[in-house]
Amino acid sequence: MFCQFAAFAQKKTTFTLRPSVGYETNILRSPASSVTNGESLSRSGLWKNAPYASFNFSVVRTISPYHRFKVRSVLKRSFFTQQIGIKSSDAQLRLSHQYSGKKYKNTSEIGVRNLVQSGTNDFRDILGAPLTYKRLTASNKSDFTLSKAWHLVVQPFAEIKLYDRADFDQFSYRDFGARIQGNYRYSYKHKVGIRLLGEFHQRNYFISQQSNQSTQEEESEEGESEEAEGEFEEENEEAGEFDEITQRERKWNYQKIGIEMRFPKKKHVIVTGLDYTLRSDLTENRFGYHQLQWGFGYQLKLKKTKLILNNSIIARLYPNLTATSGGASLKYIYFKPEISIRQQLSKRVDFLITASMKYRFSSLDDPSRRSMRSYLTTQIGAGLIFKIERLDKPKY
Repeated sequence: MFCQFAAFAQKKTTFTLRPSVGYETNILRSPASSVTNGESLSRSGLWKNAPYASFNFSVVRTISPYHRFKVRSVLKRSFFTQQIGIKSSDAQLRLSHQYSGKKYKNTSEIGVRNLVQSGTNDFRDILGAPLTYKRLTASNKSDFTLSKAWHLVVQPFAEIKLYDRADFDQFSYRDFGARIQGNYRYSYKHKVGIRLLGEFHQRNYFISQQSNQSTQEEESEEGESEEAEGEFEEENEEAGEFDEITQRERKWNYQKIGIEMRFPKKKHVIVTGLDYTLRSDLTENRFGYHQLQWGFGYQLKLKKTKLILNNSIIARLYPNLTATSGGASLKYIYFKPEISIRQQLSKRVDFLITASMKYRFSSLDDPSRRSMRSYLTTQIGAGLIFKIERLDKPKY
């Protein structure tokens, strides 16, 4: 990207619009069955499905071979949700600045998000999890060219998330950390590339409850796919229990190491990686976990067609959380495949089809619980991508 960007000096502005529609199943991530007060509920009574419409918009302003500014936004809303008793919408905005020098590159970014996923009645009885939140993120990524083949990337980051949760005066966290990458020939077109990753961050929760009652928590972390063209993707999920709390601070420490390999061909690119994450509960040594994640991606790029396949498998173990009546520890296994096909219709218009699935297996065997259970969600969508580029008139 930066090599192409540095090849010209004329100022320009690029607009990208992406309207799309689709259908989403099990928006609230409910299990397939549940028992409440002796009454059994099946998937038809628990799952909430609805069509949606989304609009992605980005503006890239290039002012010199060294500086580029970018604004990206995503608006998404589900329809006919009153009939099924839920609310579902998503609004995101990201601002970034990129500097590209000969041996040093820097990207600074800030982002905000307002996600609403809740039931219109007693949402705690439906799922018992805070899926509605507001979030503010900031990061600064520095890329140092150590040699022709080696790059060092350092990225400090921060995140503040405010949950909208019933019966709580405050339910939020602040997360601060940094990631370091060592890239070897990773951007070469015809060479095998290797990326080594290390990450450390600490999350501090601030919880103030109006009255004592048992609650559970299930949260989502967001990551962004480099191939997503401005689409923001939900990454990992976490679960914990907050029992009979009135006011409490919690501290969770994250340590992550990983390796990724890239195998490029003329029209094909294969990426695979493996990483390990350790979360330590610094407050009471209860909610820590060990996680192993394997990812695989494939890209086929023809003259007018682009195919992307991604899949990740996550295995997570909570040693100090009990999942069964026999005392076995809680285990999760995630399976998250996705596919996108992009077909060029004209010089400025592409057609895009996307489909994704997220399945979580949980070892929790209590049918009366609706959080921390196994669940399945799916999403399919189609839309158009409009790209308009405007060059500034040269001044003489």
